[in-house]
Amino acid sequence: MQWQDEAARFAQRSLADVDYVYAWADGIHFNVRLEEERLCTLVIVGVRADGTKELVALADGQRESTGSWADLLRDARRRGMRAPVVMVGDGALGMWGALGEVFPETRHARCWVHYAEQRIMPSWHRFPAVFPAQRPFDLLTYSA
Repeated sequence: MQWQDEAARFAQRSLADVDYVYAWADGIHFNVRLEEERLCTLVIVGVRADGTKELVALADGQRESTGSWADLLRDARRRGMRAPVVMVGDGALGMWGALGEVFPETRHARCWVHYAEQRIMPSWHRFPAVFPAQRPFDLLTYSA
């Protein structure tokens, strides 16, 4: 079997029999440039009530635009995905706009790792006794 066939089956599978209590959404940016812009893959990982995590959806995105996220969320809804209780994201406005359009009942939550990396860690060099690690973000990594 070709990997393309497996990817197509994954992207078309039904999500109707699964309830996600919460989900993470993030855009992964690659340094490879095939065009003018860097590649971006939009990712949604869902968590079931029993704590099982699974990859829900993947899609190429135009950066992390509202339109790209809305297309991915609409496709997941079309395949039967019900609104998760909470969606966790990095604070990118495109995701929040799309979520409000497609699943308005879903609550938003800011990912604390992204928040720390974007808001707290930029000032780590001012406090070397508190953040002795070479790369202070390593102090925040966890096994989710």
